[in-house]
Amino acid sequence: MEVLGYYEEAKRKTELAKKRFITRESDYRMSYQEESKRYIAAMLGFVIGDALGVPVEFVSRQELRDNPVTEMREYGTHNQPAGTWSDDSSMSLATMEWLGEMGESKPDYKVLMDKFSAWLLYGDYTAHQENFDSGISTNKAIMNYARGVEPLQCGNKSEYDNGNGSLMRILPAALRYSKALAGEKVKKADAIFNLSALTHGHARSKIACLIYSKVIVDMLCSKDDKFNMVSKSISNCKHYLDTNFDLEIASEMEKYARLWNLKELKKTADTIIFVSCCDLKNACCLNGLADKIIAEQHNEYDFGSYKRGFLFLQDKLDDYDELIFANDSCYGPLYQLQSIFDSMDNCDFWGITKNNYGYKKNLGQFFVKRPHIQSYFVVFKKNVFTKSFFADFIKSIKHEESKKLVISNYEIGLTELLVQKGYRYKTLINAYENINNVTILKWREIIEKYKMPFIKKSLFDLKNTDAATIEGYEKLLGNYPKSLIVIPRKVKKKVPFQVKKFIFGTLANFPFVIRKSFAILINKLFPFVKD
Repeated sequence: MEVLGYYEEAKRKTELAKKRFITRESDYRMSYQEESKRYIAAMLGFVIGDALGVPVEFVSRQELRDNPVTEMREYGTHNQPAGTWSDDSSMSLATMEWLGEMGESKPDYKVLMDKFSAWLLYGDYTAHQENFDSGISTNKAIMNYARGVEPLQCGNKSEYDNGNGSLMRILPAALRYSKALAGEKVKKADAIFNLSALTHGHARSKIACLIYSKVIVDMLCSKDDKFNMVSKSISNCKHYLDTNFDLEIASEMEKYARLWNLKELKKTADTIIFVSCCDLKNACCLNGLADKIIAEQHNEYDFGSYKRGFLFLQDKLDDYDELIFANDSCYGPLYQLQSIFDSMDNCDFWGITKNNYGYKKNLGQFFVKRPHIQSYFVVFKKNVFTKSFFADFIKSIKHEESKKLVISNYEIGLTELLVQKGYRYKTLINAYENINNVTILKWREIIEKYKMPFIKKSLFDLKNTDAATIEGYEKLLGNYPKSLIVIPRKVKKKVPFQVKKFIFGTLANFPFVIRKSFAILINKLFPFVKD
């Protein structure tokens, strides 16, 4: 614990020369003495918690429920004496010492990598001068440093080298940069990213470190409700990352944003089956949100995932009153879903929006009248999903050569089959009979007029600059965290918003061919009209 004392003294002489820690928000005001106590308590709690966990690392949750840890244990997983902390604490202590030595001078990451090397090779910062465990990616990074690689390039950037190895040691940095991280603004993100990059250079690891640091600082410094604080912290982080536009970071933030739907849907659904068309190596992030996780490559689009979720539940379907098919093509919900569920009576299945046009059956090339519920959110009642013909349809889903055929055969085909069988359907939004895909062409209007609970992710793609403007979208999101939306394009404001709104709103009312022709004309002659 000598290091803790040293760090305390170093902070006293450098970072916190002022006697009070004050940000723009009054909720973040505390005395220097109170702040110091909280920070030291945070580090002590971290080390103690680590030592409690060492003997039961890799032990299942069920085993821990049956035999919970209530005091220090000896031996166990790593055969260590009681009170032994792990590499998590060792690398955190090394980082804390380095930060104290650095003071206000420019960071010398070689010094910190030397300390990490001394831990790995000689057991420095360990409880018993023995390094009994270390992560693979961390080992690789320290070996890279030994070979002469620059410190900030030592952490490998491959997704296969991704992990929590930098997250577990980032707490001292969060405390060191607390003033810059507290409140609405996020500063010193580069310092957090750099500390992660020493061993873990993947963008996902860097983002995790920043979010974690922000949450910790706000929870320690704010008097706000802790649950509200976490939500605000994450939102402020994402706002910062969106403002400081970086394609690598932006693409990875999607991994965090996708969970939002599940959190809200959990309020409405008793059971959630999460199906992913990938290996989903980090499935642990869904703990508490999904009751079952199915992850496998199938290349059958959303209906392939629906099929796998349905087959998993097939023997338990009688236990449920409604079956929901929902994919990850939307942000939201912007509004609570329960009121929509309550309003959908006198029907057998329902959705949010209807599209009256679709690709010609089995050809997938030409638009014809084929009214159908759009498949991003569809709800089936018990008298539908328990029928054998419904199961036969779902089981028939297979890989198709194009997305158009998936839409034609399954999205449109399912609505047509149920209508043919005599079942009735409803949609929340029933206007716009002559408009193809209102979720893009009339997105602003359906949120304002009908409280559309979702906003399509594709609206923000570059390919939709000819179809709509997204300017001012932030004002329509309600309580949904604006920072969770990934925007791969910037909004141009060379043309007044009302002019753009009128142009795109008018074009949306024309038939497909005419609208496309005008879009091409605008693209050639007036490209500055687009976002």
